[in-house]
Amino acid sequence: MGGETSEMSSILDIVIFANLFVLCVVAVVLLRTLMSRRNPSGTSARVKRPFTLLLLILVISLSTFAYAATQVNVSNTGNITTGYNLLIASPSCAAGAFSSGGTGGNVCEFPSGTSCGPISGNYIDSALAINDWSLPQGGSYTIHVCLENSGTASHTLSIKGNAQPTGLIFSSDRDGQSVSAGAFMLVGMTFTASQTISTGNGLNFGDVTIQ
Repeated sequence: MGGETSEMSSILDIVIFANLFVLCVVAVVLLRTLMSRRNPSGTSARVKRPFTLLLLILVISLSTFAYAATQVNVSNTGNITTGYNLLIASPSCAAGAFSSGGTGGNVCEFPSGTSCGPISGNYIDSALAINDWSLPQGGSYTIHVCLENSGTASHTLSIKGNAQPTGLIFSSDRDGQSVSAGAFMLVGMTFTASQTISTGNGLNFGDVTIQ
């Protein structure tokens, strides 16, 4: 997948793994306690403490798993419309980039920090679509595209999301910034989804205008 997902899913994976690890450790301690009944008078106390801890960890783990189960992906296409002599790199993409794929998916996506230039792709201003938008509920997803100002004057960018469904918010790191005449710029575009947004394929991400 292109772009950068938020760190939420990675953190969640770490929390789940940590819970499982602690659960296993407590289970081993409990098992050893149950097997070491050398002092019958102290057995009840020794068993009660690990058992209570095991129960607590189990509850926390089940809560984490339940939360993870709600992290369903939202995915589908979005369109990009440009104006004011602004062009977007499309295939053939430069090394290190790739096309978003699918029918009409002719936008080159680049890693963060890419230095855009004339050879980044074939710069066009029409039929721009991205077919690999995908993000989890409560998470965000960012792609980067290369933009060229083919005009003869500098231009202040206005990058906005339009017709997004409820619960989906668009933002760009280059909104309001100026691009010089004949210059190239890496533009980040981010979608953030609420926890209650509808999920699955078929959700139109609307239009992104770069003007």
